[in-house]
Amino acid sequence: MKGIKIVIMLLMFSLFINSIIIVGATSQGYPTHPISKERREELSNSINLSKMTKEPEKRGVECFAVNEEGLLAVGLGALSKKEIAVYSPDGVFQYGYTFNKDGEFGIEWENDQIVIYFIRGDFAVAVTAEGKIERIVEILPPDSDSAYRKHPAFATKQMANEKEYVLKNGLGFWSFFVSGYTQIEVTDSLGNVQTIYDADQSQQISAIIVFAFILLFAGIVLVPIIRQIVRFVKNEVLDH
Repeated sequence: MKGIKIVIMLLMFSLFINSIIIVGATSQGYPTHPISKERREELSNSINLSKMTKEPEKRGVECFAVNEEGLLAVGLGALSKKEIAVYSPDGVFQYGYTFNKDGEFGIEWENDQIVIYFIRGDFAVAVTAEGKIERIVEILPPDSDSAYRKHPAFATKQMANEKEYVLKNGLGFWSFFVSGYTQIEVTDSLGNVQTIYDADQSQQISAIIVFAFILLFAGIVLVPIIRQIVRFVKNEVLDH
């Protein structure tokens, strides 16, 4: 009987520890459920996360987060390879992560760790500054992706230290040909505005290349069709 009581107490303690870990990894209230050690290892291996010590090339911003010390984490999107670059308050690169995962992701600070939320896969990981995955939880998915984006990890505007940080597109017409935002602006309590992340130049080059390919494709596909239409109209006119 005493042995059964000990087993029950150990099980209750284990469930209590798991609940602490789950809540800690999703401080903003996403509902989660516990997962096995094997599942955690599977999710960890699926993203292949590693630490970066060299600043990545500036490109479209998918998400960002600012902590109370002014550290800025910038999420950079691509087809499958993603990057997170962390900058000091004065814009100096500190460290970052690179990982592989299709689909959108969002980030937020949790003390000195960064929590990464993956829409495709419905899970979140908490990563230390050294690039170690500290915790992994699965998220009970919301009804839609738009519900996901209401989470602070996907916000385009954040407040920290009485400063407002905003994601912006500075390319005008060219922004239609690239994904993500190109700038992060910060406005202090006095109304002074500063651009602390600027990918306009690299993104404009990408936009021009995409635009050129669209024109080339249009020329290859549409010109012969237009010629056929013109020829058909001429023949119809001559027949009448």
